[in-house]
Amino acid sequence: MRSNLFVKQVVVACCFFLLALAACAPKQETVVPATAPAAEAATVPAAIFTPTAAVPTIAATEVTPLPTATATPQATEVPPTPWLVVPPTTAASLPVREEVTFNVAAQLGGTADALGFTRVDKIALNHDVAYIFAGEALHVLDRTQPAAPTVAGPPLHLSPGSGIMELYVRENRLYVVGVDNPMLALDISQPASPRLVTEAGVRPGAGNWPVPALAGNALYMPAGDTLQINDISDPANPVLVNTITPAAGTFFQSASLSDRYLIASGPDSTTNAVRLQLYDASEPFQPAAVGQFQLPDPYLLVTTMANNTLYIVTSDISQGNHYLYTLDLSNPAQPAAGGGFALPFGVQEMVAAGDTLYAIGSSRSDMPEPPGGVWALDVSDPSQPYLAGQRELLTNASPDVHGCRLCDLSLDGDWLYVAAGDSGLFVVQAVK
Repeated sequence: MRSNLFVKQVVVACCFFLLALAACAPKQETVVPATAPAAEAATVPAAIFTPTAAVPTIAATEVTPLPTATATPQATEVPPTPWLVVPPTTAASLPVREEVTFNVAAQLGGTADALGFTRVDKIALNHDVAYIFAGEALHVLDRTQPAAPTVAGPPLHLSPGSGIMELYVRENRLYVVGVDNPMLALDISQPASPRLVTEAGVRPGAGNWPVPALAGNALYMPAGDTLQINDISDPANPVLVNTITPAAGTFFQSASLSDRYLIASGPDSTTNAVRLQLYDASEPFQPAAVGQFQLPDPYLLVTTMANNTLYIVTSDISQGNHYLYTLDLSNPAQPAAGGGFALPFGVQEMVAAGDTLYAIGSSRSDMPEPPGGVWALDVSDPSQPYLAGQRELLTNASPDVHGCRLCDLSLDGDWLYVAAGDSGLFVVQAVK
């Protein structure tokens, strides 16, 4: 009994001691922050797109800032989609079947300068007119007789900077995209007399020479960690209306359009393999993601579409090899990687006409300046393309003062117009 009573007394004493100690302790006030701390962004795996924020922040690049937009740019939501890795190609050569003959109808400019120009860097066709860029001047040729173009008017001297990347014709406008100067907009409502309207308020060629693309009035500008979509309805006052953010671990280096598809690409920061991100640009200012593809080679050269198949040319550069890959887009919701094929030539440019791909490039050779010309690939069966014809235009002795021997290719029916740098302009007819 006494033992139990003693224990009770000890317990009671301890309780009073603890109550007294609590009464003497200072009170703690709960501090409520003015705003809750932002949640940490979830880490997005490298194998999917990185969704952009509702209002994107454009990272500082060497691209000239755009004027203040009248509309708030909205970032395109890109659903997470796994990479479809295109397998490395085998070194199998394309079969050869001589079905296309190339006839050279004319060579203009070059060393035989009778038309007011020598070098030809870029060409764009507009009905019966051809616009060619030579040096720092725009020349206009009348193509009423396709085999014998004639000068349609005096040259227009322009300053695209260190060089020219693209010529775009859109209705009554001609856009001249230079390397490091603002894009130039010209009025061609009178085709033979282009008139400079303004320097567009964008500088697509700044920095590491990213290549832009144009769909109507939507200008797609790669800017490293974003693809900027600008409305250039008023070229002097472009409006940034949208941005796309690339997948983690890559950046946008170039943009191109094939049919309704926008193709944005850049190297993987770890493997250096090309990552290609494909969008449906039926709504030019709101392109929708279709799929993502990783190619085994480090350089994407050209792309073109024919009969719902996307043809992609890549290069490993170090070995001098060029490869042709196919992507079946007949069901855009489920794009399928097709075959890969080794090409016997290096591709500079490629365009599609029905079941035929026409390309300009240099022959595979150990010579410093290999021969080059025009090639035809039959793709009536995308799984089994074959070489249908070729014609040499340049020899290893052809002039190469400015570093571009076969620069650009435009097609009108069975007529090919080849900008061949210091060798001038070739007019070639493809006969099947």
